[in-house]
Order: sequence, then structure tokens, then C-alpha cells
Amino acid sequence: MAKAMNYWRRIRWALGLWMVVPFPLVVSILKRWFRSVILRRSRGWFRKMLRLGGNINLLEYEGVPESTDYDFQRWLWRNYPRPWQLDQMRSASTDYSPYLISLLMPVYDPDPIHLTDAIESVLAQACSNWELCIYLDGSQPLETCYLTRSYSKLSDQIKVKQGSERRHISFASNQALFFAEGEFVALLDQDDVLPPHALHYVSSFLASKPSTDFLYTDEANLDEDGCLCRPFFKPGWSPDYFLSIMYTCHLQVFRRSLVIKIDGFREGFEGSQDWDLVLRFVEQTEAIEHLENILYHWRMHPNSTAKEGSGAKPYAESSAIQAIKEAINRRGEPGYVRPEPDALGCYKIRYSLLSPARTSILIPFRDQPEVLERCLQSLNNTIKRDNVELVLIDNGSQSPKTNQLLKDWSKELGTRLRLIYINEPFNSSKLHNISVPQCTGDYLLFLNSDTEMLSDGWLSAMLEYAQKPRIGAVGSFMLYPDRKTIQHAGVILGPGGYASHSHHGLSAGKHDYFNRTRLTGNFLSLCAACLMCRKEVFQEVNGFDEYFSHNYNDVDFCLKLHDAGYDNVFLPHVNLIHHESLTRGAEASPADQNRFENEKQTLAQRWQHLIDNDPFYNIHRTRDFSDFRIRDPKFYPSLPSQQLH
Repeated sequence: MAKAMNYWRRIRWALGLWMVVPFPLVVSILKRWFRSVILRRSRGWFRKMLRLGGNINLLEYEGVPESTDYDFQRWLWRNYPRPWQLDQMRSASTDYSPYLISLLMPVYDPDPIHLTDAIESVLAQACSNWELCIYLDGSQPLETCYLTRSYSKLSDQIKVKQGSERRHISFASNQALFFAEGEFVALLDQDDVLPPHALHYVSSFLASKPSTDFLYTDEANLDEDGCLCRPFFKPGWSPDYFLSIMYTCHLQVFRRSLVIKIDGFREGFEGSQDWDLVLRFVEQTEAIEHLENILYHWRMHPNSTAKEGSGAKPYAESSAIQAIKEAINRRGEPGYVRPEPDALGCYKIRYSLLSPARTSILIPFRDQPEVLERCLQSLNNTIKRDNVELVLIDNGSQSPKTNQLLKDWSKELGTRLRLIYINEPFNSSKLHNISVPQCTGDYLLFLNSDTEMLSDGWLSAMLEYAQKPRIGAVGSFMLYPDRKTIQHAGVILGPGGYASHSHHGLSAGKHDYFNRTRLTGNFLSLCAACLMCRKEVFQEVNGFDEYFSHNYNDVDFCLKLHDAGYDNVFLPHVNLIHHESLTRGAEASPADQNRFENEKQTLAQRWQHLIDNDPFYNIHRTRDFSDFRIRDPKFYPSLPSQQLH
């Protein structure tokens, strides 16, 4: 009876509304309400159908997390295991989990829901050979104490200890490390989440490569609505990129004996304690591996660096600068560290030149005096002439204007200018190979005549890295003449089937993929339009291969350096304009096209293993473009991590 009276009141209210509100407005309100209901109920199904495609069973979508990005959602659907696959992993856990993994979780005043999610994500792991070591940093709210103690009673694999006073995260992490028993330790923050297959994939990888001392994985952020976003598909171990950004971040797995050897986390580095730990850890081992799969969900909330960067923890910046500065001093590479103004949580290092050395700048040319004049003038305006030898390689010039230009610059530079005449058909590799023995410099800078330097101090910046014994080639950031469009920011192998310039054709002001064009970093190859190396290194790998007369000679040269154990490094703060193909023009004739195809095929035959999997790129990044977008899942090969299961 009461329900009937309630319905009657609603009807009377609605009838009264008709008398007060104009009829067209009521119709409009009803239409909007109806449309919103339909869209709300249908949006989820439509999105799933679009992501999965028309020929895929919707039931298989079960167990895949939600993403805010369409391409990332497709990646998740292709790569995250379904519940029945997780059951298979659990049944095979003993075969793939030979090592006990201790998860270290320092806890201080957490959100109970986030903490519960973190612990539950560990309990849900398909791998059973783990332990969770929780250390409560000082007094905590009663709900936190009750929660952690309850979980420790629920599972013997969860250990909980509590300190008498707050000592901050470094001390708390060390305390968790001291009662850990696993051969490997992994770091888990109190508000983050592990996907259920994370430890199984890690254990499988360690079983396949038992010599591994340090393993890191890819990661993604977990937004406030519980959706995954901002996937970070990381490069392989890149020592110079790591000094610019703490990119290994999550998930990190360490051999426990080595962590203890370096005395664990250092107090006073709070906010960057993990970065400081890894900087010291990698000085003890070269057994560093990268598992190319997203195995960590880093939660974003107002107090996390995942959302706000180092701005969420201002003390993290000073700690990071101190950690990096101490690291380069320990390694005998003194310099100074400063924050990158346009990239929060990122840093730039300028090293001291340990000893003055002579540099030979090699510039091949043929006529086009106006192009050469612009290049020489930019050099004259931006470098000091001391300890610099300018080697001009004349490949058959005939113009009287060119001869006059050379006479004028000979008077200007005197003995610092060396002219080498090579009257042979153009072969870039051969021109350089013939000229290098005649150079008197300890360092070689290969420079195209169609380049134009944009800032002072660029030569010293390149020498800072070229002087390091572990460095092979040093490259620069090149722009098109509009000074807004990227021509070169490192070379990545795979896009286009062979090799391509990173972020080619994109806006230089655009916020690129995790600041790859803004930060110093390692690449397999760099463009020889502006490339520096030590003369002894050039001779060690027998210079350029003269088969590559026009194309890919720089790629082959840099890959030989990489194969010999050297790191090639890209410097974003060395800026120049490259008037691409201005000196020789585009290759349009049938003979040019045939030669180009032959050079591509030779490169592929020699370096196919690196073209298939560039360690400084990522297997999950596209091979169709050079902008670091996610790879189209239709063309995915079988992933190494999946072959283990």
C-alpha cells in the first residue's frame, strides 16, 4: 500500500510538471535522458567490439584490464593472459620458479584500499615461489596495523615487522631487505599493483638466464579510475639514458647478495633512493637484462611521482642530482648535473674535458661553394680554433668560385686548414677512409657540407663523451631548415624494414616519447652527417665499409662499433641544421635505385639480428613509423617472454 501511494505521488508530481514546464522543453529533456542511457549502456560493448574485431569471441575478453587508450587496449588484449592461462601458469609454477623472490614493501601511512590492492595483487600471483616482506615505518594507523597483521596470519609467505619510530623509506627498505630470504629481491610500493602473471614471467626469465643479476621490466600507470594508461616500453640497458632519467623504475629485480654487498639503500637519498641503488649496483655487474613486457602498474594519485613527476616530492630532485654526481665521480668522469627545464625528473650532465686533444673535422664536397661557405662560416662562428684541424675533401670540384672560396679560407685559417684532393667517382666511405690517415687529430668529426651549426660549445659537448673509453660514436640533434622539424634524433633499426631516424619529421617542440629526443641516450646507430669518434676506434673497426658508397655506411660503421663493445650516444644539446641530400641530390635514376636496394640487402644480411630486435628500441614499438607508437598487434611475432610459458 505504501509503495502504491509513493508511485501515485510521483505520477501527480509528473502531471504537475506538464502544467508548469513547456511541452517542447520536456520532450528535449526526455530525449537527452534517453540518449544518455542508451549511450552509457552500449558504449562498453561497442568499444570492446571495436577493439577485438568482428571475428573474435567476446568471451575471450575476460580478465584483460581496461585502458584509456585504444592502441594500448589492443596491446593488452593481445599480451595479457586469460584466467585459464593463469591457471596453467599456476600448475606449472614449480617448473618455472626455481628462485625465491622476496618483494620488499616499506609502508608508511598508506591508503588502506591501495594497500589492500597491492597485497591482493601479490596473493593473486600465478607464481607461488615468493615472499612479501612488509616493514611498517614507525607508528601507523590502527587500520594499517590490523590489515597487515591479518594478511600475515592469512599467509605464511607474508612477513610483517614494525619499527618503533619513523626513519623514512631508505631505512625501511633496508629493514625489509634484512629479513628477506630470497635469492632475488623485487621492489613494490605500497600503493601499486602487480599483474597476476608478473612474477611467473620474471621467474621464467631468471630460469632461462640464471646469470642475471639485475632485471627490469616495462610498466604502465594506473589512473584514479583504475584504468591503465601511459605504457612505457623501455629500451635495453642504456647507461647514458639512465643517467638522464630513472627509466628502469618498475619492476626491478636484484640479486640479493649484491644488494647486501653495496649496503642496500642509502639514507639521505629519499625520493631517489632506487636510482642511487641502481647506480651503485650496476658498477658491480654487467649481467643486466630487460624483460620486454608490462609487469607493473604504477598508481597515479596526487602525491605520487607517477602523476606529478618530481614535483610531488621536491626533495627527490636534490637527491637525484647528488646520486648522479657521486656516480660520475666514482667512475672518474667528473662533471656537473642540472635538471632539464622541460622534462620533470630528468637531468643533463656536462663532463669536464680531462685532457686537451686535437680534433680533425672532415668535410667532403664537390663544388656548390654557397653550401660549403655556409657550413664553414657556421663552424668559424661556433668553435674555438685551438686544437682544431679542418680537413676539406675535394671530390672533383671544377667551379672557379669553389677555388676562390678555398683560397679565401686558406688565408683565414692558415695551417689549420688541410685540403685533400680525391678525383674519383663519389664514394663517401672511400673518401673518408683515404683521408683519415692524413689527419693529425686524436678525434675525428665527420661532417656534411650541407650542415649548419646553431649554437656555441657544441664541439666541446661532443668531446666530453667521445673521450670516454667505453664510447664509440657521438651523434647530434639535427633539424630541417625550418628549425622546427626533426631530421635526426638517433637511428633505430627495424622501421621501414631496415633503419630510420628516430622521430623523423615530427615537431621539435612536441613532447616526445618519454623525452627520448630531449635526453642524452644510447642508440645502435647515428647519422654521419655529424658524427664524432676517436681515431683509434675508427681504425680498430677498419673504418667505413666501402661497399656502402652512398647509403647506410654510417649505420654499418656504428653497428661495428656496437659489435666491438662500444656504446654509441646521442646528444640532444648539440643542435644543427641538416639540408638533407642537398649536396648529392635525391637518388631517382634506375642505377641509383638499384644501388640503393643492393646496399639495403647487404645491410640486412649482415645485421638482420639487430634489425629484428633493436635493444635500444622495444619489440612492442612499431616498425612502420619512427614515432615510437605501439606496434600493430596483427603483425606481432611470438614474444620471447611468451615462449617460456
